[in-house]
Amino acid sequence: MTTRISLTAGSYRTELLPEVGGSMASFAWKHPQLGWIELMRPTPSGAGTPAIGETANFPLVPFANRLRDSRFTFRGRTVQFPAGPIGKHYLHGTAWLKPWTVERSGTGAARLTHRHEPDAWPWAFDTAQDFSLDSGGLTLRMSAKNRSSEPMPFGFGLHPYFPRTPLCRLDAHVEGWWEGDDEVMPTRLTGVKPDIDPRRGLTISSVVCDNAFTGWNGTAKITWPERGTSLTMTAPASVFGVLFLYVPPGLDHFCVEPNSHFADAFNMAAAGRTDTGMMVLEPGQEVSAEVRFQASSE
Repeated sequence: MTTRISLTAGSYRTELLPEVGGSMASFAWKHPQLGWIELMRPTPSGAGTPAIGETANFPLVPFANRLRDSRFTFRGRTVQFPAGPIGKHYLHGTAWLKPWTVERSGTGAARLTHRHEPDAWPWAFDTAQDFSLDSGGLTLRMSAKNRSSEPMPFGFGLHPYFPRTPLCRLDAHVEGWWEGDDEVMPTRLTGVKPDIDPRRGLTISSVVCDNAFTGWNGTAKITWPERGTSLTMTAPASVFGVLFLYVPPGLDHFCVEPNSHFADAFNMAAAGRTDTGMMVLEPGQEVSAEVRFQASSE
């Protein structure tokens, strides 16, 4: 049976699935009048192990989103991944496909860790997620350390799934928009499109989207008018400057993902772009950042 770790504090509760890519199974808040509200899409319960794509949220390490043709070159070294789990462009790094270790857990806090040994990704690294619930919300601290003797390209982020209702809305300040091709790979950075503009309050049911916004200021608010509830996600813009929006047609969920870089950043950096958000961790160097989730009644 898959391990589920339950955390509670104040009006919040969450469940973690360490063996399923270090993911979250649920995240809920008790509305003062309406009772428990699912803030993220809950993972189906049952005796079997859920698929990572059925979870409420999972980590993106050591890169987010897609790599064109599942390969890139970094400082003269070519890295080639096998066929990806979804299509020919490998995506979301390696850690979401591996079990994580419960280093510690308590009533309102837990630490999950994962140690990567070189394989198709040829650098060794450690990564961790620290979950902390309090009366005001959930703080998720992500960290990673390069254990290799050589510099390592790096990026990270989160992949939360949110319930989609007819009236739900996204509000966020962003500055740019990556157009994509038929394979959902970025092709051109432009200004924000008027019909997909979260600065004006974007009604999720009105769009189909699988694209990145750049210049995110680190605050995004999701509002569900039917449920009298909103959720504010905050992150340091200096680290998570990209907000990825995934709205699939006809499904009951959507994703608003805080990322440190946009899709195919490693290849774009190799081609000379300096604005990709790709980091380079020197041997022994560590990076960390926190994402905060807070609910309120509307």
